[in-house]
Amino acid sequence: MEYECFKEKNCETANELWELLSPTNELFKKPCKLIYRGQANEIWKLIPSLLRDKKNNQLIRLFKNKVNASEQVFNEVTVLNKFVEYCDNIGLKIPNDSLKFREENLDDNKLDKFYQNPKLWPNEELFELMAMAQHHGVPTRLLDWMESPYVALYFASSSAMKEYIKLLEEKKSVDDKKIAIWVLNTESKNLYDLKIITPPRSLSQHLSAQKGLFTVHPHIKRTKKDIL
Repeated sequence: MEYECFKEKNCETANELWELLSPTNELFKKPCKLIYRGQANEIWKLIPSLLRDKKNNQLIRLFKNKVNASEQVFNEVTVLNKFVEYCDNIGLKIPNDSLKFREENLDDNKLDKFYQNPKLWPNEELFELMAMAQHHGVPTRLLDWMESPYVALYFASSSAMKEYIKLLEEKKSVDDKKIAIWVLNTESKNLYDLKIITPPRSLSQHLSAQKGLFTVHPHIKRTKKDIL
């Protein structure tokens, strides 16, 4: 059975949008748990930074072509190991840290099952580390969401202002541009085989202030196929 991907609601003014996101609005009439994501442009897809473009994917930059799933998993393990190394150098504790944790989750020689079957990646035991890395500016396959609609609106608006200035400098039209606030009912996640994680917000002041959580983007191709 197929389900509707999403419903779109358009607002012409800031007041309309503010009212739409208000807890007294129709969005909230049915008991449900909603999360939000603000984006500066409505055409941007819901894709995490690591998988988004060449700027954030060092493998694509290196090979100058598409990357298969096994190579991508190896790349992500390498990036996480480098992040852990930097944390060690400044005395910053990582989540669940122990010799056993590092050996079982970050040792290249013991991750064959993920290289052979990338659908198993990422390992759930790494979610907290990935969340911490994400909020320190490291690209991961986690996608940020917030529990507050107004925090999502802030991120969409502030990012849109940067885009607006950029377009003006390039003398491009801004007339048809729109921000987007994505609203996800987490109680429907099983309909879409969607994985949502809420790591301890003590991991990062940003995570706490934003009331942040994540969706996880898995691989959907076999080992030797290009990542999609």
